Amino acid sequence: MEEEFKTIPVALLKPNELSPRSLDNAAIQELSKNMQKVGLLHNLIVTPNKQRPELYSIIVGEQRWRAAQGNGLKELFCRVIQDISEEDQIIMMLSENQLRKGFTATEIGKLVQRLESVGWTFAKTTEHLGLSQDTLKGWV
Repeated sequence: MEEEFKTIPVALLKPNELSPRSLDNAAIQELSKNMQKVGLLHNLIVTPNKQRPELYSIIVGEQRWRAAQGNGLKELFCRVIQDISEEDQIIMMLSENQLRKGFTATEIGKLVQRLESVGWTFAKTTEHLGLSQDTLKGWV
């Protein structure tokens, strides 16, 4: 995967259509307050939007992006990954958010179902996440 790090205007960053996440305004407010005190600790991971190449789809960091907007930030430092498959985006979302306990069981289930719809098995998913099948089944 070709990647680079660069500063991107907040207005050019957009939520990823693959993300099952529902908005948690309380969590975004809390993150916003934390960012005011300590800054942005983790970069967003984005990819150029296939339909609108001038925009970027957020793979990881949508809540940070929303909190940054609320804080009036105009740009964010991002890791940009070119030509990343939907499956790899989903794996990144699952990895990032589950490590932080960020997805609900329903949201994880939707992502796993999406992977299954393109031919992934439970075994392949757990292998890519570095988890046991029992752990993933417990989440789902």
